[in-house]
Order: sequence, then structure tokens, then C-alpha cells
Amino acid sequence: MFALSRRWTRQLSYLGLLIFLIGLLVTVVDLLYKNILPDKLHISISSYSQPDQIITGVEFQDCSIFNSDCQLKKSGNWVKNLVDLKLSQSWTSKTFIYSNVIKLEDVNPDQKKVIMDFAVSNPMNDSLINGNEKLLIPSYVITDYRADMPSKTDEIPTREILKSKYGWQEEQYGLWVKYGDYNQMKAVSEIDVLFGADCVDPRPNWKLLSNPLLIGDTINNDITQVHLTFRRGRARPIKKPDLKITKEYKFKILQVADLHFSTGYGECRDPYPIESANNCKADPRTLKFINHVLDIEKPDMVVLTGDQIFGETSLDSKSSLFKALNPFIKRNIPYAITLGNHDDEGSIKSRKEIMMLASSLPYSLSELGPETVDGFGNYALSLQGYNSANSAATLWFLDSHKYSPSPKTNPGYDWIKESQLNFIESKYQELEPLRKHYTHIHLSMAFFHIPLPEYRNVKNQILIGELKEAVTAPNYNTGARDILHKLGVSVVSVGHDHCNDYCLMDTNKDYEADKMWLCYGGAAGEGGYSGYGGTPRRVRVFEIDTQRNDIRSWKRVETDVQKLDDSQVLVSGGSVTAGQMK
Repeated sequence: MFALSRRWTRQLSYLGLLIFLIGLLVTVVDLLYKNILPDKLHISISSYSQPDQIITGVEFQDCSIFNSDCQLKKSGNWVKNLVDLKLSQSWTSKTFIYSNVIKLEDVNPDQKKVIMDFAVSNPMNDSLINGNEKLLIPSYVITDYRADMPSKTDEIPTREILKSKYGWQEEQYGLWVKYGDYNQMKAVSEIDVLFGADCVDPRPNWKLLSNPLLIGDTINNDITQVHLTFRRGRARPIKKPDLKITKEYKFKILQVADLHFSTGYGECRDPYPIESANNCKADPRTLKFINHVLDIEKPDMVVLTGDQIFGETSLDSKSSLFKALNPFIKRNIPYAITLGNHDDEGSIKSRKEIMMLASSLPYSLSELGPETVDGFGNYALSLQGYNSANSAATLWFLDSHKYSPSPKTNPGYDWIKESQLNFIESKYQELEPLRKHYTHIHLSMAFFHIPLPEYRNVKNQILIGELKEAVTAPNYNTGARDILHKLGVSVVSVGHDHCNDYCLMDTNKDYEADKMWLCYGGAAGEGGYSGYGGTPRRVRVFEIDTQRNDIRSWKRVETDVQKLDDSQVLVSGGSVTAGQMK
């Protein structure tokens, strides 16, 4: 048998490595810059980095409000974005944007006209560019042109040159579209619209255009401004982060309740102090407070306990929700949500759809929950120990629903249902293997929006914090408190009643072992009511210490955010206690 010498073996190895590196370099350059490989090869490359579809055109269409279908009568596979660009504010018409979509498997290797980029005019700013006073070509388009023509840094091209040589074409409402040859990394694969002067898009690989579309009076309204956002490439699955006790054997949870975000800046309701009402913009002020707290606390997780958005001021619920969750996404902080009674009262009327939207975003731990269980957002999260995958703590989340389904016999708010209690009991048994191997004391907490009836048990019991308004708990009691206690829950925390921020040590029976802390997070959002003699916005912090087997808590208040408010020990050595933090 023929055998190669060591020298030849080494030389062939080097040659193989060189060929591999050259191939890798060519592929990377092709994908990112030059598109130098044959188109047929592009189609056959692994679909991991490719979009599921590409867009070859966009169109706008106005329809009468009596035209419920409003389909674009044009050849092609035109898909309508279902959101009226006028947010149903017009008495006579609706306006929709459509995209002409080609599925990836149907892409012609010689496809020449696909959308590569977008720009939107800003006539006031664009007119300030020398030579562009009358043409009013978007500054972004001019910058793109000059990048290709560095020798013509002062030249303003005509619309005809931009279209014929550079692919830029003007559409309606100030929108410019750049067309080009198909490139799997640069082709636009999806478009969407968001609303409000302060809208954000936290979705990965999406680009939000800062200039609003020039649709009538919407451009001068902070609520109805329409912003195009688009994605290149394929929508990739978002991996949910793991929750793990830190190397200090601690885990910090920031509870944010009742943000009450709007589409647009939002109206400040009962701002405190009263002199801060001048020029108050609710959502920007709330975001400033939340970001300040995040800077100070650096939580390991955020829990949002309902009414993230205020339905009646959320003409576009998606825009409101994105804005509410963006502070945590951009800081890479895992978060979980429960729904309140206002979250589904905006443009999205489905609690399921709101929960699905929140669950689809980066760093979200939120879950829809089993279909056989009442409500949406019934789930459990386990915190892994620092040195193992065993469960150091369990966090329970429940949908506390909205208003009573039996207003005549049980007026007021809805209650946690039997199917939900059966679910958490079953889930508790399912998680038993992760708990039993944990060498310290396992701790448990629960979060939802509307308080339990036991929150009214304030007489002759330990209460730390403010009780300013009547507890708006359901009148019908399904025994949720007892079931949670049986599952080892020592702390429950809710939102809903904006001006209550207390923790109540509730003893439901006549023996010590039945004690449970019932806490409020306090309201964080300027867009929700306050009042009751003046109530600043606030958030609550919980810190789990697995070495001490403790749960501690304090609040941060907008008017003095550096101060720890009502610091207390809720659990010590695994048992409910009432002590001050040292």
C-alpha cells in the first residue's frame, strides 16, 4: 500500500486548510458585500441565514370605511398589513400598506428587482441640504448615492438618475424604496408599521425609520405618526434565557406594576408633585424613572404584573407594548409578564394575542400557558442554583383576568379559577425532581395583577407601606391563597391598586405556619391614576439569598430614587418573618 511521507502529509494538510479558508473568505465577502458567487449557488446555500420570503414591491391604498375587504387589485402576491395607517381616526377612509411577497423556494435565481432598503422624506431637514431645496430628496438617499460616488460629494442627483442607476424610487407618502438584484443577506423580507413619535422596535434585525410617513395630519401628531420598520434576513427562533442564582448566591427581581403605556407620549395623570405637571409627557417620564432604577439596581430579572399598556390610550397596542418592554430588552434583562385588566382594551382585543406578542420578544420568559386552563399567562419559572441545575426557587405566574363574569351575583373583578389552581398543583408535582435534589431550602413566590381577597385582612396584622385606597379584589374567593401556601409560596405580589404599596403579613389560620406576605408593587406609570393626597410612582425590588434562605424587599420611589423605601425581611431561614434589613 502506497504511503505518503510526513512532509507530503503535512503539505497536503496545509493545502486543504488554505482551500477551506479561501472558500470561507469568498463566502463571507459574497454574503456581506459583493454578491460574487453565481445566483444559482445562492439559492442552494443553507437556508439558515436566508429569509423565508423576500419583498419585491410595496403599495399603498385608500379604501372607504365601508369596504371591509380592501384588497389591492394588482397582479402578484400582495399581502396587506392589517393595521389602518390612520388608526381608524378618519370618518371616511382607511389606508393600508401592502407588500408583494415571494416565498424563498419560488425565488428565481435571476431575480433582478427586490427591495433592498427604504428611506422617508423629511422636507424641512432635506431642504437644508445645499442644492436640494426644490428636489427634496431624502438625506439618507443622498448619503447612499454619495457612498457609491465618492468623487461627487456635493452633487445632488436627479430622481431619474437615482431610479435608473441606483435603484431608488419614490413612492407615496414620502417613502423611497431601493430596488436591486437579489442578495440573501440584504434583501428585505418583512415590513411592518409602528405608531407614535416615541415608538421603538426591539425585535432583532428590524430597522425602524425615524422619519414618519407623510400621511396627512398624522405627521404633526405624536400619537398617530406612522413609522415604517423592516427586517432583512430570516426570522430566527429566540432562545429563552435561563434563570440562575448568581455567584453571590443571590437573585434580584424588579417588579414593575401598572406602567399604563400609550401610543404616543401619553397623558400624565395625577403627577406628583403637582408642580411637575407642566409639560409632562407620561411615557418618557416613566421610562426615565425605570431606566434610573435599572441603573441603580441592575436586577437579574424583571416581573411586570399587568397593565403594561393602557387600553383606552393605546390606538396601536403593539407600539405601546414594544415601548414598555424595550428598556429590559436593550439591557439584555430577562423578564416575565402577567396580564392586567387594561392590556387587551387597546387595538388588540385578544388577551391571547397580547400574551403571544410579549412571549415572542427577546429575553421574554413569558408563556401562554396550557389551552385547557382558564386565562393566558399561567406558568412557572424555576431559578437554578448557582452550582447546579436544581431548582433553588420557583416563581408562579397567574392570569387574574378582568371583570366578574357574574356581575349580578358577584360584582367587581374576576377571580382565579379552579382550572388554574389544578394546573399549579399539577405543575408543582412535575417540578418535584428539580426541588428534591436542592441542598438548601427551596423558596417560592407568586405574581399576578388583581389582589386576592385576603389583601383586605389589614386589621390587627403587620402591614408595612401605604394603604391609601380600597382593595379592589374579587368578592368571590376560590381559595387561591391556601393553594399557593400549600405549594410553599411565602410571598405574593400584585399590582392593580395604584396607591397601595404595602406588604401585609397575613395569617389566615390560627397557627404560625400559615403566614404569608401579600405585597403590592406600587404603580410605576405616569399614564395611570394616582392621587389620594399625592402618590409618587414606585417599583418594588425582591432579593432572594440562597445562603441565608432569605427574601428581602424594598421600594424605589420616583421622587427620591436613591433612597431604599420600606426595607424589610420577608423570609428568613425559609420561614415567613417580619424584620428590618440591616
